[in-house]
Amino acid sequence: MVSHNRLQHPEQEKSETDYIEDFKAKIDWSLAPKHARWWAVDANGQANWFCEPDVAARTDFWLSEPVRAPRFDFEGNWKKSLIERH
Repeated sequence: MVSHNRLQHPEQEKSETDYIEDFKAKIDWSLAPKHARWWAVDANGQANWFCEPDVAARTDFWLSEPVRAPRFDFEGNWKKSLIERH
């Protein structure tokens, strides 16, 4: 009788947290605006850089607009995609 062993590949069993940790190295921060502090994907699949908010001149509110960014082949859960620049 022939025994069939099932081979498991670590990538197939990678947790969501492990995927995000590994993915962080794929983000090319040299493509980001100078003041970008975060990268994330939204529910529609659009990736954006997010800059630190600033108080606009002659206003009394915070201003921060997302800037379109490459997706870097992100395929995880968008709700877990917020990655801070280090």
